[in-house]
Amino acid sequence: PDRTSLTCRIWNTDGLIDEGVGLQAFNNGGEVAIGKPLTPQLTGFTSFRANNVTPKATSQNAYSVRSVGLGLRYDTRDLAFNPSTGEMVQANANSSLKLLGASIEFTKLRIQVNKYFSIAKDWALGFKGTIDDAYGTIFDTERYYLGGATTLRGYADGYPIGIGGRRFLGNAELRYNLNTSMQLYIFYDLGKISPGYSTGYFQGDLSWRTGKGVGFKLSTPIGPLRFDYAWGDGNTYNDYTGTSRDSGQGIVHFNIENMF
Repeated sequence: PDRTSLTCRIWNTDGLIDEGVGLQAFNNGGEVAIGKPLTPQLTGFTSFRANNVTPKATSQNAYSVRSVGLGLRYDTRDLAFNPSTGEMVQANANSSLKLLGASIEFTKLRIQVNKYFSIAKDWALGFKGTIDDAYGTIFDTERYYLGGATTLRGYADGYPIGIGGRRFLGNAELRYNLNTSMQLYIFYDLGKISPGYSTGYFQGDLSWRTGKGVGFKLSTPIGPLRFDYAWGDGNTYNDYTGTSRDSGQGIVHFNIENMF
């Protein structure tokens, strides 16, 4: 059967943008992505996104993004949502161009590698490494964040350790399947943020930060529900508001998606 996929997204928001952090703005746009299997393990992707951002602060200019993207994914995982063997390697590139009507130009690259090992009945070990890099002018909707449920657990959601144009992430999980829909795991996360080669706002230090903890995942018809309890590395950091935060305190994260 033909497994070509079509994904469409449309949004129109009024409030804080960028994972709950950043400026108050009107943010509207849409994205269309097409995926086409090239072999049983290899899939190619292409996408187009149109995005308009109008900050409420009069001191900041409105901007528009018109980007095209290309990607490849190699996938040998046994299960997409709860893998115990195999690997997934994915590379993506997206460029916003004035030729397409954008007011800012940039290119964003991502390389992600996932690897899974079955170590005993109902036990699996998973690893993920991700590199994100941006070139050109990146404004609020394009910046990378470090810290929170989807990147580096153990740090408060909405108050990242850093914001910039280059990000390194490493994640490891030891998982135990209670049954076909429930899973327990322990994890260790590692991350770093820096300005990279992009121009735009940067906040944070250049050091590697870590987090660790325990979690529970429940598979449901609306997607996986994930509950994590995590600690950071114990060092203080200043969030984007300038508030000093203690990363040694336990944080509860909730999310409706797989970490990897």
